[in-house]
Amino acid sequence: IGLVALISASRAAADMGLTASDIDKFPGVFAALMCVIVWIAGVGCTFVSRNGAVGFRIPSAFASDYNWRVYNSTAGILFMAHSLAFALAVIFMPRPLTMAESMCASLIPTLPIVIIAYLIGRSIIRRHEVRMSVIKSPKEGDGE
Repeated sequence: IGLVALISASRAAADMGLTASDIDKFPGVFAALMCVIVWIAGVGCTFVSRNGAVGFRIPSAFASDYNWRVYNSTAGILFMAHSLAFALAVIFMPRPLTMAESMCASLIPTLPIVIIAYLIGRSIIRRHEVRMSVIKSPKEGDGE
C-alpha cells in the first residue's frame, strides 16, 4: 500500500505539471517506511511473550501472563489497524505530500493508540477478573 501511495503521489504531481526534480519523494518514502515500521511493531506486540525488553511494558502487564497477552494483543491489533489506515490515507492525501503532513499523519496517532490500547486492555482484564471471581465463589444453596 505504501508503494501505491508513492506511485499515486508521483502521478498526481505529474498531472499538476511538476517534473521529477520538483517532486520531493522523501515524504512518500517516509510514509511508506512508517507504515511498515508500525505494522512490524504491531505484529511484534501481538506475538511477543512476556519479557523485560520488548512489548507494551506497563506494571499491570507484568502481573500475569494473561495480562501481558491482553495488553500486547490489543496494542498490536491497534498498531496494525493504524498502519493500514495510514497507508490508505496517504493515497488520498493532497499532492504533493509534504514532510510535515507525512510526519504528522504517522506519528501523532501513536499516543492516542497507546491510551486506547491501555483502556481496552484494562476493561478486558477487569471483565476477566469478575468472571473468575464468580466462578470461584460458592453458589448459594449448595449447603455450605
